Amino acid sequence: MSDVTEVQGFLCPECMLSLGSSEELMVHFNSKHASETDQKKPVERPPVTELPEVTELIKDYDQLVLGCFTQNKQLDEEVKRTSAKVTLLESVLRSLLEDTISTTTVANLEEDLRSKVTDFLERRTCAQTAQEAAFDQAVSDKNQALELVHLLEGKLADTAQSLATACESLQNANSRVLELEAQLQEQMQGQQQAQSLDPQLSMRMDGLQLDPVEADPSPKVWHLSRPPNSSRKNPPGQLDFEHKLSQLSEQLESSQKERNLLSEKVASLQNEVSKANNYLTEQAYNAQHLEQEKAQLQSALSAAESSTSALLAQHEKEILQLKSVSEENEKHLTGQLHHLQLQLKESSDELSRLRASIADLNSRNASSAAEVSQLANRLSEASSKLETSEASLASAMQEVGDLRQQLEIAKQTAQSSEYISESLRKEVAKLEGLLREQREETDGLNNQLDLLRSEKTALEEFKSKQTFEINDLKTEITRLLGCETSLKESLAQESSRLAQLEAECQKLRDAEGSALSGLQTKLDSTLLEHQTLMDQFIAVQDKNGQLEAALGTCHQELESLQRIVLDLGRQNQTLQIAQQRMTSRQWVADESASACSNCQREFSLSLRKHHCRRCGDVFCQTCSTKKATMPASKSPLRVCDACFTELTGSK
Repeated sequence: MSDVTEVQGFLCPECMLSLGSSEELMVHFNSKHASETDQKKPVERPPVTELPEVTELIKDYDQLVLGCFTQNKQLDEEVKRTSAKVTLLESVLRSLLEDTISTTTVANLEEDLRSKVTDFLERRTCAQTAQEAAFDQAVSDKNQALELVHLLEGKLADTAQSLATACESLQNANSRVLELEAQLQEQMQGQQQAQSLDPQLSMRMDGLQLDPVEADPSPKVWHLSRPPNSSRKNPPGQLDFEHKLSQLSEQLESSQKERNLLSEKVASLQNEVSKANNYLTEQAYNAQHLEQEKAQLQSALSAAESSTSALLAQHEKEILQLKSVSEENEKHLTGQLHHLQLQLKESSDELSRLRASIADLNSRNASSAAEVSQLANRLSEASSKLETSEASLASAMQEVGDLRQQLEIAKQTAQSSEYISESLRKEVAKLEGLLREQREETDGLNNQLDLLRSEKTALEEFKSKQTFEINDLKTEITRLLGCETSLKESLAQESSRLAQLEAECQKLRDAEGSALSGLQTKLDSTLLEHQTLMDQFIAVQDKNGQLEAALGTCHQELESLQRIVLDLGRQNQTLQIAQQRMTSRQWVADESASACSNCQREFSLSLRKHHCRRCGDVFCQTCSTKKATMPASKSPLRVCDACFTELTGSK
């Protein structure tokens, strides 16, 4: 019982200090432990999304530990009840040995005790089945969490493969860009050759003695100049030649204009190609950066997997240890209960023997000395057995204290496992966010590669068309205009895609903000849960105080019952004295009675003698006028006043 009194009162959850009331507990917690919690608050960590499966698994572990704690508490209460019952049984045995209690009260107490023992056994079996079901549920939840971890690993492997394919596509795009640059250089060489043809044409025109018309210098139409000694009339062949020459000059001017436009377009295309090269270099740098981040993520993931496997193994070991300890405690308690049941059976046998001995004592008043010695020996044996039972109860209380310490250790380990699992969940959420970003970047790179392929085909067409003769320049110009429109469309598409990417970035920022707000709400909810748990703890402490008060009232009721038992013993003694008095009564002869036994008047001829048919004494007429029924006869017989009051209970 000393171990039970050490744990009474209101306990602090941090230092396990026993206090007198709930107000003292709150003052102690705010003064000693509130500063420590405030110092621990500023430690900030990056916000991550928690996995619901891991949180549910940790909650199941917490519920399992709380179930073990409540079960041990119930076992403590049952041990208290059994100790109270043993003390009551000891007092009953002492009262029986001292011959201060009746057999009917002992039978009632024995039946009550047996019913309570059966109720206790039923409750214990129900609690054991509930604990086994909770443990099986926790094991199944753990297996589900492991399966989810394996699925996440598969997803990470798929993303790694997709990143590898994206890198290969980027390399192919770089090679294609180099080919396009070579094609552009070839086109530039073709343009230089076309420019080299211009002075040759001018030389030919000089040989034909061409000069510009002074009347209309703006269109720059060339005519054949007359020689100084020629006649004014031109032959018809010369007019045709001049007309063809003017047409050729017009075509040459238009081709020069088109050549200038083409040179401008080629310069713009070169600028666009340089921009595309810069963009590709940036994308290659981003791809290298993504590969580095991927390697870091894989290393972090492997470390997280190793830590999670170690934590899961540690949790499994702790659960197995708790299960083995609980099974050992249950076996020990069942053994103690079986031992107590055997002691109860032995005590019931001894009670039956004592009843037989009491009957023998009532019938045999002469030979009671030897039986009294036997009863003394049995009393010594019963006291020794009670001492052994008290020792076993003390050991059980010590084991209960050890179990409480183990439960506190299990709670601390559960808290540490919660912190580690939170860090793991944060790392997994980081990895998922990085994988999403990599997927988005790979999609953008694929789109850009498609655009580059289309541009490459257009440039190839342009190169093949530019190799034709000068007469096909008009068709090439129209084709270049088509290429220009396609390039404008591609630029419009690029701008729209950039807008889409900016919108996606904004969405990601909004999602990050929502995740931060969600984590803040979760933090607030956890703080509220902690406060509610503290309130529940204080309520349990108050309930413990109420139970202690109820225990005091039970002790008072037990003392009152003991007083009642003592009163019943005294009544039993008076009844035994009356029974002894009745058994020692004898029929008084007429000759030996000279006066009334009640009023002491002497008998005479007028005052006759009358016998009481119950006690056998001789009375006068006035003292024996009443009649009462007796077991010996069917009709009522004459009895004295004292016997009449004893038989009927009325004066």
